[in-house]
Amino acid sequence: MRKPKAEKHKVPIGTESGFVQIGKAKARKEFLPLVDSIATSNTPIEITDNGKPVAVILGSKLFRDLYEQATKKKSKHHLESLDGSVTILGDLEQARRQLERETTDSINRRSKLL
Repeated sequence: MRKPKAEKHKVPIGTESGFVQIGKAKARKEFLPLVDSIATSNTPIEITDNGKPVAVILGSKLFRDLYEQATKKKSKHHLESLDGSVTILGDLEQARRQLERETTDSINRRSKLL
């Protein structure tokens, strides 16, 4: 006697999200065929509970690709792009002292007017 060919698991396409969707109860009953289907098609399946999305099952390769994209190291600081664009033209301490003198002189002039 020949064994019947294993049927590929067919999952209905959800119309709201555009993802392949299956209800939580059906996913529980057909978990192993679901896993096989995901492994061969690499198509994510969205699990719903009373029609609302609650989880997603992804194939291992897709998960790893998404994880790698999400964790790629970005530049340490956004200010790195400014590196070399600033030139110091003088002594900062000297400029601070001059600004302090000018501020003090301005306050003194204003207080005399009052």
